Amino acid sequence: MNFRLAFTAVLVTSFISLPASSQNFRGVLRGRITDSSDKPIAGAKVTLNREETNERREVVAGSRGGYALTLLPPGRYRLEVEQTGFKRTVSRVTLEVNQELRVDLSLEVGTLRDEVAIEASRAALKKDSSSLGTVIENPQVSGLPLDGRNFLELGLLVPGVAPAAQGSAGTARGDFAFSVNG
Repeated sequence: MNFRLAFTAVLVTSFISLPASSQNFRGVLRGRITDSSDKPIAGAKVTLNREETNERREVVAGSRGGYALTLLPPGRYRLEVEQTGFKRTVSRVTLEVNQELRVDLSLEVGTLRDEVAIEASRAALKKDSSSLGTVIENPQVSGLPLDGRNFLELGLLVPGVAPAAQGSAGTARGDFAFSVNG
């Protein structure tokens, strides 16, 4: 009988914790390492250093030159790529809340003692995911008048988001609802 009770408790706990993992504030940094002729460089060492805490993460580029670093907290990072026969490439990136940032780097022929500094830019079109997102900066959060300080109303600042129609289920009970046009 004790085994059955313990099994039920474990089963219920695992189902309760599933929805909690879907909400995430951490970001993803991915990209592709190539040479000057756009050929992938397999085995390149990719090091990511978080500037605030000096925490380091390292990965090795795959056979097609691709790399991915996941579950990254928002912040400023220094991205270094090293491969024998090429100059070390350094890029500074800023990762926002739940952002999926792509940084493709092209290595130049040279020695590892030589260094190339690159400033990462944001891509206009996100190729890796169909998800949408935006960051609402602190001055907007603290400076804009919010009805009852309901933070959900900040979602209306995002392009394509509209308040729910009058008389709909979201507005009838005093709840907050909005729709997103994709």
